[in-house]
Amino acid sequence: LRQLTLLTQKVWPTSGSLHKKISTHPGEFFEVFVDTPVELCEQRDPKGLYKKARRGEIKNFTGIDSAFEAPEEPEVHLRTTDSKVEAGVEELLLLIEKTLN
Repeated sequence: LRQLTLLTQKVWPTSGSLHKKISTHPGEFFEVFVDTPVELCEQRDPKGLYKKARRGEIKNFTGIDSAFEAPEEPEVHLRTTDSKVEAGVEELLLLIEKTLN
């Protein structure tokens, strides 16, 4: 029986820092990129954090005044503008099932 640990990071600003973490534990991580344009993130923002960042009230906000690097080769790339949530969940479940078997 294999153990599954789920680590989530809503925003990981630079791909280099993530890849450093992954490389220290090969085979233990799957990089999943939930690809959502910043404009859509702003529309979905219930707390108004993007508006505050654009007004300068929040500094170093990833995607606004701080850099964001999309991962180069994620194991799963979910494009939220092109597919339904259910399709992304199914893709992740298949990856997990394949890994655990």
